[in-house]
Amino acid sequence: MPSLQGHAAALLLTLPLAASAAPIGGPAAGAQDDGVAPWLELPDQPLGRLWASVGPRTEPWARMRDVRAVPPDAEGEPWASWAAALRALEEPAGEGADAPREARMLLVRLAAEDERPDDAYAWVRSFGADDPRALAGSLPYLFPGVPLDHRLGPRGKPAPMAEGVVLRPVVPPATDEDGARLPWCEAVARGLRIGETTFDMKLKLDGSGVVVQFEEVVGPPVKAKVVLPRLPGARLKSLYVDWELAELPEGADAGTHDWSGTPVEVVIQPSELASSVFGRVAGVPGRLPASPAGALPSALRESGIELVVPGAAPGARWEAIGAAIAAAAGVEVEVIGAVEAASRVGAEAPPAPSPTRIDLAGSGDPERLRRALMGAVEARYR
Repeated sequence: MPSLQGHAAALLLTLPLAASAAPIGGPAAGAQDDGVAPWLELPDQPLGRLWASVGPRTEPWARMRDVRAVPPDAEGEPWASWAAALRALEEPAGEGADAPREARMLLVRLAAEDERPDDAYAWVRSFGADDPRALAGSLPYLFPGVPLDHRLGPRGKPAPMAEGVVLRPVVPPATDEDGARLPWCEAVARGLRIGETTFDMKLKLDGSGVVVQFEEVVGPPVKAKVVLPRLPGARLKSLYVDWELAELPEGADAGTHDWSGTPVEVVIQPSELASSVFGRVAGVPGRLPASPAGALPSALRESGIELVVPGAAPGARWEAIGAAIAAAAGVEVEVIGAVEAASRVGAEAPPAPSPTRIDLAGSGDPERLRRALMGAVEARYR
C-alpha cells in the first residue's frame, strides 16, 4: 500500500476536478484615486493591488452573515457545507447569478474559521477585480477581523462598533518567502470606530511574532477584545498586553501553551505608547514536503484514499470530514483509526489497486495535515 504521510497537499493538487467558475460581478468601481484616502492598507502584492478596485462609492455585497444557507447537514457541519459550496461553483450561472459568489463567500468564512488564512484570502482573491462589491463585503471580515454579523459601509469600511467588540484579524499572505523565519507582513485599517472613539489598527508579523497595535486614537478610552491568529506550524508562547507580560492561565504548561485563539481584553485610549497585544512565537512555520512524482492521479481515481486518523476508531467528526473530502474531490475515502491501520500493516494486500494511505495520525500534527488536505482540494476548484 503506498504511503504518502506528509504529502497530502501536493497529492490532492493532482486530482482531476472541474475548472473553477468565472468570477461574478459587474464592472469594477474606480480605484481610490479621487481624493478619498483608502481606509485599508494591505501588503503590496496581488491582494493589495486587487483591493484597489474597491472605490469610494463601492457598496459591499452584504451576504456574509447569511452564507450558511448553502445546503446544511446538522450532523456534518461545517464539513458538508464545505463540500456543497465547492460543488456549487460548478453550477451553471443561469441557475442563479449569485450562487458561485455566495459559495465563495461561504468558503472564505469556513477557511477563516478553520484557521486556514491562505485559503481564506485565496477565495477573496478569486472574486477578481470585476467584483469589487464582493471584495468589499468579504475582506474586512479577515482584516481587521470584525464580527461576521457586523455591518459594512461604503468601501467595506466597518460601521461603528460597540464597546467590547471581539476583533479576529487574520494575517494576510506574506509578501515574500523565508524558510529561516516568519515571513514579514503588515496591514493597517484606518479610521475604525468603537463608540465615540476612532483609531487605526495595525497588524504586523515578523520574526519575533505577531502584534496588533491601536494608533492615532481620538476619544475616550474604550475596551475591545483581540484574538491573535494561529500561525501554522508555530505557537504563541507568551503574550504581552501593552508590553506587560500576561500570566499563564491556571494549570497551563509554559512549554506547550498557545495564546493564539484566546480573546484578550485591551483598553484603547490616547497614549504616547500605542495600546497593543503581542504574541511571541515559539518555532517557525514548517512546510509540508512535496509529493513524489508518479502516476498519482490514476491511482487515486481507481483506488481511492485510506485516511488514517488518531484514535482507535474515527468517530463522527472524522467520518464527516472523510465524507466531505470524498464528495468534493470525487474519490472514494475510507476513514480508519490508527489502531486498525496498524493491524493492516503486513497483512496480505487486497487485489490491486490498493488505496493510497494518507496517515494523519502519524504526521505529528493531524490537524495541520488535515487543513493542508482540504486546502489542496479547494485549490483545484480555484
